[in-house]
Amino acid sequence: MKTASTRGRVLVVDDDAALLRATCAILRHHGYEVEGSASVRDALEALDAHSFDAILTDLDLGEQTGLDLLRGVSGLLVPGGFGERG
Repeated sequence: MKTASTRGRVLVVDDDAALLRATCAILRHHGYEVEGSASVRDALEALDAHSFDAILTDLDLGEQTGLDLLRGVSGLLVPGGFGERG
């Protein structure tokens, strides 16, 4: 959630450790409070524990996708068919 000192809280999800660190660092530099997760499971646990203003996720997260993550978020509507693996 936004506080007086931040622009908002962002959950960043990427299974590429270097990209995850870089994305988190850039967002922090721009005033966001950031939490990084390397998997769908870890991201869902973070979402259960904290509130976020935005989720920035890679689509290809190994065995699961960013869309799998978004489908697991309560109250979030994800359009069907977009990015489905065939």
